[in-house]
Amino acid sequence: FEKTKDGGTTWTEVNGDPFDQNMGVAEGLLFFTNDFGFAGLTYASEDFSMLYVTKDGGETFERLELPLDTVTELPSEAAELGFTIEDYDYHTMPQIVDGKMEIYLQTDAMEQQGIIFQSEDNGVTWEYAGCKE
Repeated sequence: FEKTKDGGTTWTEVNGDPFDQNMGVAEGLLFFTNDFGFAGLTYASEDFSMLYVTKDGGETFERLELPLDTVTELPSEAAELGFTIEDYDYHTMPQIVDGKMEIYLQTDAMEQQGIIFQSEDNGVTWEYAGCKE
């Protein structure tokens, strides 16, 4: 992971292994401030992804763990397709919706339905917030 302070003329390595030796394809890189951001890692099949969070400008990243044990309902398709909570292992990149940060867990990158997690404290804590149908 590298960053620039001069519009891309020069680059400095900040972290040589942000994904902690996990291999895959970068799903995205999104910073909300100079220090706070997310990096997504997926595989070619796009049926699984992981999110990593940094609070120090990318010097360190930690894998994001969402509170799956708080999920009380799965999307409507889950019952008809036999999905369980374990099948929802594709993390979308975070976005701001109505002033809250949201991440969706889906069965793959192309899925429209999913499980919603929200944070009101810039990703410090996450809460289950229902389903996206």
